[in-house]
Amino acid sequence: MKVSTTRQETKRSGTNVLDAIENRRAVRDYTSRKVEELLIRKLLKYATYAPSAVNSQPWSFVVIQNRDILKHISEASKENIRQNPNFNQGHEYGFDKFIEENFDIFYGANTLIVICSVECSLMGFSAEADCFLAAQNLMLAAYGLGLATCPIGLARATLQTNLFRTMLKIPENIKPVLPIIVGYSTSNLEKVSRRLPLIHSWHESL
Repeated sequence: MKVSTTRQETKRSGTNVLDAIENRRAVRDYTSRKVEELLIRKLLKYATYAPSAVNSQPWSFVVIQNRDILKHISEASKENIRQNPNFNQGHEYGFDKFIEENFDIFYGANTLIVICSVECSLMGFSAEADCFLAAQNLMLAAYGLGLATCPIGLARATLQTNLFRTMLKIPENIKPVLPIIVGYSTSNLEKVSRRLPLIHSWHESL
């Protein structure tokens, strides 16, 4: 069966790094199309090209494409939200929807990549920060390959529990830092307004 594609679902061969930085978006609506293994391995490769303190490269990855596991993580994360007093009241961003029965915190995406930090003294003093740098690389690379992404911070605490560490076979010295969904967007990405840089001070030599 021929699969129809949108502009996001084809490789952006003309994309350069500035295009990717300016046009990448956090996408919250995905098709059911599965992300191919080759593309995932490319994303992981580009993620590892990120800078890290003293070149420690303190990252590792967990890839989840199992629908049942993703649903389990989503439901557990929603329960965490229900029990968190900071989410008990409505919010301008509509946090109430996060506890609705049919809400999927992964927005229908069927691939979740969890960037993890290796916790040991040889891996530098900023392992988590280094993982965020790797995450940005991954998301920019995904845009260039015609994929959509969105960081899902709501799943982080869930993935750090013993239950899911055991389920996902995450070693004790590995800490889940940032879960990112990856997939194919259901529609073209819209422009998002950005505020001007807030510069507190600028110091030059006389």
